[in-house]
Amino acid sequence: MNKRDYYEILGVGRLASDQELKRAYRSLAKKYHPDFNPGDARAEAEFKAVAEAYEILQDTKKRLTYDRFGHEGLNPTYQSKGTGFESVEDILEPFNDLFGDVFGFDEEQRAKREKAARRGKDLTHHLPLTFFEAI
Repeated sequence: MNKRDYYEILGVGRLASDQELKRAYRSLAKKYHPDFNPGDARAEAEFKAVAEAYEILQDTKKRLTYDRFGHEGLNPTYQSKGTGFESVEDILEPFNDLFGDVFGFDEEQRAKREKAARRGKDLTHHLPLTFFEAI
């Protein structure tokens, strides 16, 4: 489903201040409120869209995510197309054994790193596919 831009729904620009967002929201919410438009399904749908847009844009963190990734970024299952590494240690992990002997990493440090749980390591999802679906 192709969603409308939240800034377009509220009729404000991307650089709108918090006060401009609030003013636009209140104006549109009053215009499309179901109490003022009884039985009008279009007005009710527009009211819901305005409320959703304001909910996202008034929250600074959600607004930054939306500005950067769009509607996909607000999806809880979305992962940005980054490198997949969470830290420098993740990048260097394959080389630990090789450089450990050279630079003196001891077994205690190695054991601590191995015991440290990686976020999401225990998550799995089974998706049954036939051979032809997989191709």
